[in-house]
Amino acid sequence: SQSIEDAIDRITPPDRAAGFKYTIGSVKQRRIVNVEVSPRQHIVTEIKGTDFRANHYIDLNGIEQIIGPSSRLRVKRATSLINGMDTFSNSDILNVLTDQQNPEYPIFRTAQPPDDMATLVTCVFDLDTKQLAIYYGHPIKEEEKCSPYSMR
Repeated sequence: SQSIEDAIDRITPPDRAAGFKYTIGSVKQRRIVNVEVSPRQHIVTEIKGTDFRANHYIDLNGIEQIIGPSSRLRVKRATSLINGMDTFSNSDILNVLTDQQNPEYPIFRTAQPPDDMATLVTCVFDLDTKQLAIYYGHPIKEEEKCSPYSMR
């Protein structure tokens, strides 16, 4: 896409069949937005500071949804970690995204019962250095499983 607005237009066509949550950023504009999309409506929210989402709508109102324990507990844990932070280095962000304090419903998921889902990739977008890091394993325990990209 050529801009955040162009990307939003592409993910919000009329008569779409499914819902999703997108985080869209622009290095050039130094902006990040969250877009929650349902089949009939969508909402765009500017992200200022930090934001953590987990498999349910937060800003889109009037949508019937079931928020499972994994989503609810991961958001609660991430929020408590983020609220206690003074800085937000890439290391700080990875510490939140790899948290496993709750063995049943960790933020970094490993398909261990009762949560049978797993984290496939973890991404860190650094708008200051214009770098993207995609981790295909646990970002702290398996640092070598990282693919860095320039966003220049």
